[in-house]
Amino acid sequence: MLRLRVGSACGQPLSAADIDQGFAQLIDARSRFSHWYRRLDQHFIGPELAFAQAALRRIAQRPNGLLETTLLAPATAAAAPADMATLQAETLTLLEEHGYLVRDGQRLLFQSPLLRQYWKKHHGR
Repeated sequence: MLRLRVGSACGQPLSAADIDQGFAQLIDARSRFSHWYRRLDQHFIGPELAFAQAALRRIAQRPNGLLETTLLAPATAAAAPADMATLQAETLTLLEEHGYLVRDGQRLLFQSPLLRQYWKKHHGR
């Protein structure tokens, strides 16, 4: 693969450092990916927002995603009300519908590996 040097008509081979630098710039906090975090406030409030943020944070830590049952485990415990489990399951469905997540069998993972890396870097704690 060739890239053009600014001000030069000839190409130069891409190096691993070029790709790493481009990837780092792509997931920078000021990148286009930051709007995905800000969008959560438009779609969720209160406990739904907190759960959505926590679920995305947990999923971002695992390249193969997480089982939905793992994400919902605290909500299905005896102490959690049944309506909370329903609310959390609906939140996960909305995260899918809004393009954050995709299903692979029973696993939920980020639809975009780049978005997952952005999330892990900037919102993973």
